Amino acid sequence: MKSTQDTFWIKPKPLSRRTAFKGLGVSLALPMLDAMASTSPKVRPVEQPRRMVNILVDQGIVPWHFFPKEEGLNYTNTKYLEILKEHKKEMTVFSGTSLPDVTGGHHADVAFLTGAAHPSRGGFKNSVSIDQVAAEYIGHKTRFPSLSLRSRRAESISCTRAGVLLPGEEKPEKLFQKMFIKGKPSDIAAQKARLQEGRSILDTLLSQSKAFSKKVGKHDQHKIDAFQNSVREAEIRLEKMQAWQSIPKPQVSAKTPKKSHGEKDVLKLSPMLLDLTKLALETDSTRLVTLIFGGNQWHPVTHHGKRQEKLSELESYESKQFKILNNFVNSLKSVNEGQENLLDRTIVHYGTNMGDANRHSNDNLPTLVLGGGFKHKGHLAFDKKNNYPLTNLYLSMLHRLGVEVESFSSSTGTMRGLELT
Repeated sequence: MKSTQDTFWIKPKPLSRRTAFKGLGVSLALPMLDAMASTSPKVRPVEQPRRMVNILVDQGIVPWHFFPKEEGLNYTNTKYLEILKEHKKEMTVFSGTSLPDVTGGHHADVAFLTGAAHPSRGGFKNSVSIDQVAAEYIGHKTRFPSLSLRSRRAESISCTRAGVLLPGEEKPEKLFQKMFIKGKPSDIAAQKARLQEGRSILDTLLSQSKAFSKKVGKHDQHKIDAFQNSVREAEIRLEKMQAWQSIPKPQVSAKTPKKSHGEKDVLKLSPMLLDLTKLALETDSTRLVTLIFGGNQWHPVTHHGKRQEKLSELESYESKQFKILNNFVNSLKSVNEGQENLLDRTIVHYGTNMGDANRHSNDNLPTLVLGGGFKHKGHLAFDKKNNYPLTNLYLSMLHRLGVEVESFSSSTGTMRGLELT
């Protein structure tokens, strides 16, 4: 993948995205301007970055309002897909997919992006999430290797290689400040000092572990090796963070969101977080975002027992969620990048950890992908009893980002029927 800092190599040389900020040390993606274009056949085109947004709704999705009956592009829209009908040609809906051995009802949320088996069992250890695998390859290109956002009490759905969930941000005003508000010189200096102190501590830990490793047996040596690898990963992250402290933050016309005061209404908070997600992608502050939208406020009606009064209330909540998703997708499409738009370059993955929240089942998960540069096929239907691995989709998503790993979690290959453009 080419860097977003690539320029046009012709004479006369049109304005490049880098030149627009020459002398400021800024590395961010500007919108494509007319001055950047040329009709010359000698132009080497600038390739925009690819991005990924993973959204989990943790209370399930009523399956009969989601899954179409027909396969392919000519399916009849269901209640929820009708809300997304204008994006039908740039969307793929999946049925008959699940995460192998990821069980436990609500407990499956922590393994939604990792595919780690049996999260509800004692002694469960999580594995790395898809966004963090991608961050290892492309995270260094942006100020924030990834962003983890939430609108519920759970930490996040992003997980390190050590199996640790990354903390999720739930206050829009804090996220905006972190991305776009310049700190005082004293604050920046203090942050640099903290980062340097952190590196010194890691250096000490690494030195001590090397000395200690000479005194232990083979079994403990493996543990020491794993610890040392974690220290080295932390050193790399700190080094990248130090470098970004000297680079000015991008300027945006948007105003700081009003304080959310611990907003508990997901239907109010999630649009705010998605608006900031769009800003983060548009300014190339990050290329990887995960969001978990909790539905604790409508959890009671997910156990509807097919009673119509509860189902009606649940359908109302879920329809509003899909309208929020639709608005987010429209906002991405409104941002042009050369001959494409932001949605064309962004994989939007939307799904749930429960196929039917009324039964706490973790099979046949309602899942869809929008945009991202795939050849979308409408509805890809797999066996509803013998489910196809959803981790195959995750491997395809990594490949679309240019991360050419051979496998991910329980994947058996890339997603059958979903091709890259």
